[in-house]
Amino acid sequence: MTTIELNGASLNPNKEWEKFFNDHGVNVHLVWKKGIEYTLYNVTEVHCNYKTGHIAFESDIKFTGGTRKLDDLVSITINKADKIIED
Repeated sequence: MTTIELNGASLNPNKEWEKFFNDHGVNVHLVWKKGIEYTLYNVTEVHCNYKTGHIAFESDIKFTGGTRKLDDLVSITINKADKIIED
């Protein structure tokens, strides 16, 4: 089962929820079962189970977004961003 943490607090990956973030948004660190790691910077919205078994990320700052299957991920760590990251 995928673990999801927001600023150190656990979030339920089996329920449907949405989180919205202001200022610089949040940075989301993803770890896949295959061992791949990747960080999404300045995310302003996270939607869990909007479609069963999926999690979506959007950035109103960077005008980007994407969806991942929860079953493919080991962990998702979400922390407050303190600046805009250019990537």
